[in-house]
Amino acid sequence: MATLSSHRGAPRAGCPPEPSADGAAVLAATFGLEYLYERAGSAYIRLPLHRRQQGAGCEWHERRVNGRLLHVAFTAETGEDWSAMAAREPSQVLALYRGLLGRPEIRVEELFWQTDVFARDGKGAFVLAHRAGAYNPLNPWNTLRGAVHRNGAGASTAAALRPAALRLFRPDGTEVSAALLRVTRRDPATGAALRVSVDASGDPASTSGLDSLRLADGSQATPARMARLLLPEAAGIGIPHAPMVAWTGPDGMGPSLPTPTLPGPMIAAALARAALTQMHPVG
Repeated sequence: MATLSSHRGAPRAGCPPEPSADGAAVLAATFGLEYLYERAGSAYIRLPLHRRQQGAGCEWHERRVNGRLLHVAFTAETGEDWSAMAAREPSQVLALYRGLLGRPEIRVEELFWQTDVFARDGKGAFVLAHRAGAYNPLNPWNTLRGAVHRNGAGASTAAALRPAALRLFRPDGTEVSAALLRVTRRDPATGAALRVSVDASGDPASTSGLDSLRLADGSQATPARMARLLLPEAAGIGIPHAPMVAWTGPDGMGPSLPTPTLPGPMIAAALARAALTQMHPVG
C-alpha cells in the first residue's frame, strides 16, 4: 500500500491550521508529534497529531498575546472518561467543550473522527485504530487550542486538583489568587476540582500578564510549577518523557500496540539531562 504525507489545504480531523508565533513556541516546547493514517483508495494519508508531554497527572494549555502569558488552563481529567462520555452522550461532550473553552463555534465534527483511522503494527501493516464517529482525544481543541482533558501518558484515573494550594503574588507582595484563579470543572459525584484556570486577561493592574507572578516561596509562577502545586503530592509531576502510547483497537479488543511519539525540544533536553545525570551522578 502507498503512503502519502498529508497535503496542505482544508484542515483534517486532528490537523488544524498552523499556530500563531506564540502558539508555535509552546507547541515546539511541550508537544510531541505522532502519526496515524487515513485511507484514500489504496493509499494511506499520514495524519500528524500532537500529544502533550507535560508529566503525568496534570496537563495545561497556555494562551499568550504578544508574548505575554495571559491564561493557563490546567486539567486532571482522563481521556478514558471523556471517551466513555462521548460514547453515551456526544452532544454533552460538544456542549462541555464549548462551555469550558468559551468557544461556541466548535463543531461536533472537529471532536470526532470523520473517517476510519489506522495505525501501523510492529510489522508495518496498517490496522484499524479508530472507527469513523468515535471520539478523537487528540482533536485540535484538546491539543493546540485548549486543554479539556489529559492526552499524554500517565495514570488512567483523575487526581483531584488542589486550588487552595496555589497562591499567587504580584512582585510587590500583593496576593492575587482569589482574583485570578477559579475552578472551571468539578467531579459531578464528589465535587472535587478537575479543571482550574489562572487568567490575567481581565486584570488592569497587570502589565506583563502571568509572567511576573510569584509563588509563596518567591519563585516565578511558571505553568509547570503551578501544576506541581495543584497536584496531590502522591501524583506529582516528574521529568517530561517521550511516551509510547498504547491503543487497543476500535472496540477495546486486540493487542495493545505502541504509537511512538517524537519529543519536542524541551522534552528531548530533559531526557538528555536525565541521561547525563545517570552517567555522571552529582555528589
